[in-house]
Amino acid sequence: MSWRVLVVDWDPKAGEALRARLEGRGMVARVVADAEAALAALEADPADVVLTEACLPSRRSGLWLLAEIRRRWGHGIPVILHTAWFPDSEQLPWYRAADAVLIKPADDDVLAACIAGVLLCKRASDPAARSPEPTPAAPGTAEAP
Repeated sequence: MSWRVLVVDWDPKAGEALRARLEGRGMVARVVADAEAALAALEADPADVVLTEACLPSRRSGLWLLAEIRRRWGHGIPVILHTAWFPDSEQLPWYRAADAVLIKPADDDVLAACIAGVLLCKRASDPAARSPEPTPAAPGTAEAP
């Protein structure tokens, strides 16, 4: 199964270039232009990871999107900030809240390794993701309904 990546970038050319690069690595990518569209896309069909520009020119930034994803899904959907915008001291806590920060331009190997890294960390920290089969009941206990 291919990893599903939601790309959030206000620049259509940059978004489509990222989509092509990710699909070239065997991932399935969708591209949206702003934070509101990203939330709608996640509600309709959750992605395995979100790759968002931190500085979106709309009224909702990628940092706002990160906070909203954390509020709605906790750490269930990893978020990677993909940006050339370096944080000042007020923004640094938001960058730390991301699962990873990728500084532009990132080559294909770094991009793929970053996505793989956050998804493997998520899998390692989620017992349900590590065990595809239901855990059998212990001997002498009732089966779960």
